[in-house]
Amino acid sequence: MAETADAPYSQDFLRADAFTAAHEGSTLVVDSNGALTKYGINQKFHPNVDVRTLTAEQAQKIRHDEYWAPISGDLLASKDPKIAMMAYDTAILAGVDLAKKQILQAGGDPTKMYQDRVDFLKSIAAKDPKKAAYIDNWMSRTNDLAKASGITPGAKPEVLAPQEQPKSPLEPSPTENLQSGITAANETMKTPAETPQIAKPTPNVAPAEVIAPTRHEMYAKALEKIAQRGASSPNQASPVAQQQPYQEKSATPAQKAPNDETA
Repeated sequence: MAETADAPYSQDFLRADAFTAAHEGSTLVVDSNGALTKYGINQKFHPNVDVRTLTAEQAQKIRHDEYWAPISGDLLASKDPKIAMMAYDTAILAGVDLAKKQILQAGGDPTKMYQDRVDFLKSIAAKDPKKAAYIDNWMSRTNDLAKASGITPGAKPEVLAPQEQPKSPLEPSPTENLQSGITAANETMKTPAETPQIAKPTPNVAPAEVIAPTRHEMYAKALEKIAQRGASSPNQASPVAQQQPYQEKSATPAQKAPNDETA
């Protein structure tokens, strides 16, 4: 929410400032640079302010005007409240210039801003033994800020895996083809092979008995034809009746000669 006359501070600022104010506290202390500090306002960097008599309301206005506004906190929060909170607290802790630098380096990634802050604080402690005494407090504050703002330390942007193209049911995969071949081969080995049946050749010519009938059949057919002719001539005797065996002819008595007849 933007600032108005009735509400001089946006909700984004009040949320971010609540965290910072709680960690700075209201007690007058000596900062790591040796200067007096109260409500997060360091006497060395604010020579015109008497930090000994500074009120909470005065300190909040200084924090807003000299730390939140210079980093464009409201605009930053409209894009990502996590980065706005991290950048604002970094500005109070280590200066506006460093906060602006880390905003650019993060490129919109709050987890990178968190890591850049951690690396910076560790490098300061490594260079100056006197400041190394504060590293545990700095790291605790940084991790608390990550939790309060919703930043997961070390998290990476989620990358969705490419979707597998649906396989056409008409185009089985090589694995399926191979498996089908193995299955078919196994089934073939289980089933005994059948003996192939050889078809008997069918003769193209009539059997021999059809072409060349026996003599008995030929004789019977001839007699049948003769009988048919005899039936068409009723006055003629049957050829069979007229036939007389050779033995009967030889046994017949000799006929009389015509001249031997008597009256």
